[in-house]
Amino acid sequence: MLFPAPAGTWPDWFRQEFLTLSTLEELFVLIPPLDFWYTPFEDWTDEHWQDKRHLCVLYDNRTGRTLACHGEGVVSRERIRKSGVPYDEFADGIGPARTTR
Repeated sequence: MLFPAPAGTWPDWFRQEFLTLSTLEELFVLIPPLDFWYTPFEDWTDEHWQDKRHLCVLYDNRTGRTLACHGEGVVSRERIRKSGVPYDEFADGIGPARTTR
């Protein structure tokens, strides 16, 4: 499932698709590098699929657990379950620098 880009279409799309998304047991999200966004999947080469800049995220709707894999190319749901890190831990490493005062 691809999410719509134009901001104006998002609320209507979300209302239509929310019930479908809420019944899923798991949601696998592939976030490719920005320079891949305008290349259709059917035009991707093996190098595209194996690129280490992909972020793969697996959200378990039953438990609320979210795992992420980065630096391995596109990986399977099973691989994320086995070697993924909790998304909060992953995001802490990429977020803005934290300072203490």
